[in-house]
Amino acid sequence: MDVRDNRLHLGGVAAEALAERFGTPLYVYEEAVIRRQCALLREGFAEAAPEIHYAMKANPNPAILRVLREEAMGIDAVSPMEVRLCLELGFRPDQVIFTGNNTSDAELKECLARGVPINVGSLSELARYGRLNPGGRVACRINPDIGDGHHPHVITGGPDSKFGIYHTDLPRLQALLAEHKLTLVGVHSHIGTGILQTQQMLSAMEI
Repeated sequence: MDVRDNRLHLGGVAAEALAERFGTPLYVYEEAVIRRQCALLREGFAEAAPEIHYAMKANPNPAILRVLREEAMGIDAVSPMEVRLCLELGFRPDQVIFTGNNTSDAELKECLARGVPINVGSLSELARYGRLNPGGRVACRINPDIGDGHHPHVITGGPDSKFGIYHTDLPRLQALLAEHKLTLVGVHSHIGTGILQTQQMLSAMEI
């Protein structure tokens, strides 16, 4: 965004012109900015060369998702609807990770049928997943006893959070993996939103 002659422009187009053409209220996203942010993320983590997954719950606009697909980004989906939309837009199943909350057996079965990797968030869910997919591959969300964020409502780690398998439950997690012959292929953690300092995130990673 920039201001020229006291008029707001987005992507080089005056906001007034956009409002006149499309009406209001109107949401406008600058494709060039999205692509630039993707490039900055790839550049910032170039040494590790990770797969980068966009949290689709932030904005499931299909036009934005198409841009992200073209930028070779993956998707973190939180519902079967999000999974279906991504696949319909051309993402491969292995580019999508399903991280549900209080996930039902039906939701687990749908993701398994579509070949989408699953990230479970509780011991009970891991046990149900094991019964549905014995010998399969699974990732687990861990609560590292650390939470942070710009508001208490967005803190998703620590002793007061419902999210994730508590890090002290590792023996029970390992026992369930062994019981159902599951291969652990990922460890996930999300301690909160709007975190502007790195220390809490680094501490969670150490745990």
